[in-house]
Amino acid sequence: MTDATADRVIDEIRRMSATVGPFRLSMLRDRLKGLDDDALADVFLAFGEAMEELDALGSVTLQDFMDVLPDLPERAVVLDAAIETVLRAMVGFGLDPSQASSTLEENYPELRDAVRTSAMLTEALASTQTEAPERPRRIFRPLPEEFGPELAPGMHRYELRERIGAGSHGVVYRAIDRKLSGYASQAMVAIKVIDAKSTSALARDRLVAEAIKARRVDHPNVVRVLDRGVSGEDEDFVVFEFVDGESLADHVKHKGRLSPRRAAQIARQIAEGVQAAHNAQVVHCDLKPANIIIDGRGDARVADFGLSVRTDGFSEEEPEGKRLLGNLAFMSPEQFRAEEGAHMPAADIYALGGILYWLLTGWYPNGTSREEVERYLFGLGGRPLPPSALCPEIDEDLEAICLRALSADARHRHASAAGLAEDLRAWLAHEPLPWRRPTLARRTRLYFRRKPREAFTISALVLALVAGTGLLAHIDGRYRLEKAEAELVLVQQREKLAESRQETEIRERLIEQTQQFISDSLPLLHAQIPNPTWEVLPMLSLLEETIGTPLMKFGNDGTLLYHYRFEIAERVLERYESAGMSDSIEALYWQLSLGFWKQRAWEPEKARPILEANLEAWRGVTPEDHAWLDYVGILTAASIATVEMRKPEHERDTEALQEAVAMLLRHDEICAGPRWGSPIHRTVGQTMNWLPPEVLGATPEQRALLERTLTEEWGVKLRRPQ
Repeated sequence: MTDATADRVIDEIRRMSATVGPFRLSMLRDRLKGLDDDALADVFLAFGEAMEELDALGSVTLQDFMDVLPDLPERAVVLDAAIETVLRAMVGFGLDPSQASSTLEENYPELRDAVRTSAMLTEALASTQTEAPERPRRIFRPLPEEFGPELAPGMHRYELRERIGAGSHGVVYRAIDRKLSGYASQAMVAIKVIDAKSTSALARDRLVAEAIKARRVDHPNVVRVLDRGVSGEDEDFVVFEFVDGESLADHVKHKGRLSPRRAAQIARQIAEGVQAAHNAQVVHCDLKPANIIIDGRGDARVADFGLSVRTDGFSEEEPEGKRLLGNLAFMSPEQFRAEEGAHMPAADIYALGGILYWLLTGWYPNGTSREEVERYLFGLGGRPLPPSALCPEIDEDLEAICLRALSADARHRHASAAGLAEDLRAWLAHEPLPWRRPTLARRTRLYFRRKPREAFTISALVLALVAGTGLLAHIDGRYRLEKAEAELVLVQQREKLAESRQETEIRERLIEQTQQFISDSLPLLHAQIPNPTWEVLPMLSLLEETIGTPLMKFGNDGTLLYHYRFEIAERVLERYESAGMSDSIEALYWQLSLGFWKQRAWEPEKARPILEANLEAWRGVTPEDHAWLDYVGILTAASIATVEMRKPEHERDTEALQEAVAMLLRHDEICAGPRWGSPIHRTVGQTMNWLPPEVLGATPEQRALLERTLTEEWGVKLRRPQ
């Protein structure tokens, strides 16, 4: 019976994943009661899969699981499933597995052993790339295997010898190219076989087309595309030259943080390879350490143009600026916001600056959590710290080059990847950067480093010529002044960093005290006082209005906060009922609030009977033509429409759905009274935005007008199915 219950819960998760409403594990709290540990583990893993299908896995935290299962740390099997799901979410966001594990250990030191155990098991399935680990969905290939076009009976052009990697759209094999091999040597190539089962036909066509475009890129710092074709099993494949080496991510993992000079050398080589691609009108769009190969000679090679786009205006498959391509850790702000022109060379220049920043500091440029990344990429602050604030030994010119490439405004970055490469070449050669307007003292120091012998001779002559004058003292004074100014800036940066950490600690303490206050206040509901709501509910609303639900750690949509309101309203209604006053005006107001809160928390199945009963009660005490009935009616209609549309089509009450939609379509008339952006506008607007156009009966023009009204006048944030 327990296994059957678990299967029903898992089916419910997958059914809910197909809806548009916010999906939280807390919604299944009651359904999880009575399940044994193995069943709970299956449910937690299914929850992770559902959130991944919704493209919302990155929002899952370990606290979500602990909220629904307080004794989670004592239940090893369930804890392992929860940790595995969270680690997968962190890796999918952009952290490598070791960094994800370390971060989780720091946040939950009491679970360090469990995190390490789960991470070791997960590492067997996950790559060290900064993208989500690939789940084994492809068929097993017995190696070696004949592959590609047939050269002779039983002999194909390629022989797959070893699996060497997996990406988001396929598996990469080391293979022998018999056509290019000689009698004494074998020609090795790398073949990416595109997964036909997990990749749409359109995506397959796009990947192959992009591979053909990338064949035009011929540069020592680019892994060349040699060929493409279709196997006998209808699998598209792309053939690359085989580079014996390791990814930059693995290189740094094995070598440790590189010196600034080595980091600049690698970044320069990458930039030169990227410029070659740009010359062929190809933008990579997914530059990151996992897509850079360090070959046996130590040179960097740009690989995997799997997300590349054309810049010559001939791409017709998907409008430019409408796809979110790339890895969040190195993505430019315009890419993240999917702005027009987002997939232009400037996006690759930003990623190059991000790779240089990562090589210099070991930190990702856009932040280490989804909240930090979204805050920065949406332009809400959180600019990356200067590299010297994290590593004081970094030279000021190299830092300036890095931060220029990382400018949030694409207009302020280098004009081309070649310009970035030239700046790095100049820095490596100890040459001044003209756009930095170097001082005389700076130019002199660079000259001494660039040509120490000539500089010594010249300086001796200069000293002889200016003996007895104050010129040398003046130069020395300027040098000391600039050095003091630089040291002052560094001290100020460190002080700001310390202040930021102190503010974070204060905010965390405030949040903990707030939650403790709420937890301590709820028992007042059971106390013998006339009206406990005067003690708790106003304070909840005040805290929500002043510091916001995300800071209170109640989730961005305040779902958990609404559960506190539920308990308050239900207790109050119980008292009215026990006092025989359930039909009083006060009780009706509380009943309406309870139904409205449940609808706002996206629990329409619970909200509907409450709102329907409340509407019927108001009809008994309110004149037929009173506007109040329309307010209650349109809220009820929103709940009915949501419930019916979440049912399978054959189970829907068509008549009830049509009546609810007709009521919602009167929103301009009914909602004209309350202020714009009020909760009733938001609730009705979000419901109408969620309903498909064919259900609303709206034309594209009417739909566009509705969306503009929702966003510009009502302040509703639009939601779309993933």
